[in-house]
Amino acid sequence: MAVKQLSLLTVAVLTTLGLNAPLQAAEAPDLTGVWYHIKHKQVTLANAEYQRLQNRYPDWQPEESLKQAISLLNKPVKPVVPVERKKETVKEDPDAAFMGRLAAMKEKQWQRLSVVAVSRAATIASSKHNDADLLLTGWIYMARQQYNEAMSLFSLVNEGSAGQKKDAIGAAVDALSFQAMAADDFNGLQALYDAWPQQVPALINGAAWQAFDAGEFIRSGSLFRITGNRYGEVLSLDGQGHSEDALALACTTPATTELTTWCRDGLSSQQTAAWEAKDYAASIRAAESLKDRNLLSRDQAMLYGWALDESGNKAAASKVFLSVLGDSPADEEVQSAVIHSFDYDAEALMPLSAKYPFIATFISRQEGGQAFGRKQFDLADRYNANPAKESTAGDLQVYAGLSARHRSGERGLGHLDEHAGYTGFTDVFKDTRVDVSVRHEQVFSGTPDAGSWFGTGLSDADFAGEAKQAGQGINVSLSRQEQDWTWYGQAGYLQLDQPVSTRLTGALGTTWYQADFLVSGLAYRERRKDSVLSQTGTWFDTLLRDSSAAWGGVMQTGLRGLGVMALNDVWSASLSAETAMLDGEQVKDNTMHSLRFEVSRELSGDKKHWLDYFRVAPYLGWQQYDHDLSGFTAGHGGYFSPQGFLSTGVSTDLLTAEGKLWQLRGRFSLGWSSINQNGGPRFPLTEDSVTVLPSTNVSGVNGELLLEGQYLFGNHWSLAGYVSRSHAVAYQATYAGIELRWYAAPRKGVTSETLIGSSVELKGFAF
Repeated sequence: MAVKQLSLLTVAVLTTLGLNAPLQAAEAPDLTGVWYHIKHKQVTLANAEYQRLQNRYPDWQPEESLKQAISLLNKPVKPVVPVERKKETVKEDPDAAFMGRLAAMKEKQWQRLSVVAVSRAATIASSKHNDADLLLTGWIYMARQQYNEAMSLFSLVNEGSAGQKKDAIGAAVDALSFQAMAADDFNGLQALYDAWPQQVPALINGAAWQAFDAGEFIRSGSLFRITGNRYGEVLSLDGQGHSEDALALACTTPATTELTTWCRDGLSSQQTAAWEAKDYAASIRAAESLKDRNLLSRDQAMLYGWALDESGNKAAASKVFLSVLGDSPADEEVQSAVIHSFDYDAEALMPLSAKYPFIATFISRQEGGQAFGRKQFDLADRYNANPAKESTAGDLQVYAGLSARHRSGERGLGHLDEHAGYTGFTDVFKDTRVDVSVRHEQVFSGTPDAGSWFGTGLSDADFAGEAKQAGQGINVSLSRQEQDWTWYGQAGYLQLDQPVSTRLTGALGTTWYQADFLVSGLAYRERRKDSVLSQTGTWFDTLLRDSSAAWGGVMQTGLRGLGVMALNDVWSASLSAETAMLDGEQVKDNTMHSLRFEVSRELSGDKKHWLDYFRVAPYLGWQQYDHDLSGFTAGHGGYFSPQGFLSTGVSTDLLTAEGKLWQLRGRFSLGWSSINQNGGPRFPLTEDSVTVLPSTNVSGVNGELLLEGQYLFGNHWSLAGYVSRSHAVAYQATYAGIELRWYAAPRKGVTSETLIGSSVELKGFAF
């Protein structure tokens, strides 16, 4: 099939060069043959050649001299009186006659000629150096697809026939090229390319692209290689699946626009893929290849810097980030990367603070933050600090826990035991952490002594046993950490089965962080958990357990606020305030106000490698309720509600380092308090002035101790627990809890964010 296509191509080439096509206006047919026959009076041959030329060149206008010569040759000779003379014999040239007959043949006849005949023609043309014979014989060879023989004869044509010689040789070169391509003779093509560099490359490239489009990538690559078309070679290698070899070739020099684009895109893909696979060395190599070719974009430079950082070469990472920062000094992402690459070392960053204001601001924030009454994990979230940030990687957590509380007080409902079990999960959706848990609670209280005031009067000896309540509920919270803000929302519906109606609890809070201070606020509605009466309500008569015989279930609705100011590197001052309204079923409404002022000093010094903070803080506190409703008769709520409560003392707070496999926190306070309770009616809702609750005024030492900790084991599991003991005037309480957690993503350590005592419910603010 390839040979047939070459034959057709040869015909097309011959036609183009004037051997089988109409004559162009600026050309003239070769008249050598016809004049030769006229000269030798070869009438038949002359007429045949003349007719062939007219057929071949229909637009040709013969010269008048030729017309006359043909006409004279064909005119009959008039009879004349014979003159007695000796007859002369004209001997016809056999070589000329042979060549004339060949010229009169068509292409198909040439193809059927014997080898002997063609060889004779080549010998005649070569020996006589006749341009017409050389061209004629060369075209005969072309028709027979013997292109090398044709090329040899065309090369002998004199320069006087330069136009025909050039066209003939060009056709032979084309035919040889197509023949070599059809046979995949790449060595022959290379020789033709070297010999005819102006003509052959276009043919080879055309065939190469045709092979590429047909999916013959090996063949196209071989053809492109001959012409030095590197982009074609790159595409062909990529088509074969040799992407690495294609990229290596594209990134060699000299480069074109297409090769540069290919090289940049390929190296960029390598860099990103290696980064995602955590093969930082390969990512660095790809980035440096881009850098060497001046192809490193801003994003690629940032990825280069992070790969250097992850590989432990923070000095090199700093240089890369600083280079990017020079081109985009206002880019906050680059600024953060620079700070990170210096490992958040304020001292190391100090030389840059004069040139970059954001570094000066960071140093100021870091120094001020050391004395804040806030946890280190907030700083980790804000500044992307390691190892705390790495330790908290992964979003989904599942947990289950148990808690217990024991409170001693007056006989009857003043005594309280609470047991609870809960389970839940935490996950992050669109940068917001969602926590959902279900909880089961049981609360117990002692029996009032016979003759003591309880419910609607004095209890008797037949009081029916312990006051006990149990119920379930659900709790949902949302939190979001931003650079300068923390947002928090919570809703709960607990103790669904209790004497009084169950009411919704909830909270909304936020904290605003600045370099030298923070402000936090929380609006809430929560159960007052001082006793069974205040927490769940109880019955006047344990035998008649309906809503008409129930009272209590106090809800406290209020607002807490906190402000902390850093005075210097180690001292800070804080002021907190709270106001709330309290209400319950068949309980008199009440109002509470409180203030607390504290000054703290940071004592951890140079022990940051194992101690996150150690603070000592003198404090002064005040609290006041409008009414004393601490009794257990109708109208009272059974909760601590002094008309004057003043306390002062010193507290200490200690937390071990973040990001380790374990972490401990301890808090101890010791002080003195004075409590004044005005007493009031035994039945506040009836304003019974005859029977009153006596007033009290006591003072004494108070103290509190809290220990909590957590431990990570197996990368996906941690165990946390706490125990707390409080002692005050006529009041003691013990709290304890344990919690098991499972993390979907492996962790490297624990942070104080997941200490049980860090929950908003226990600490009272959304840090």
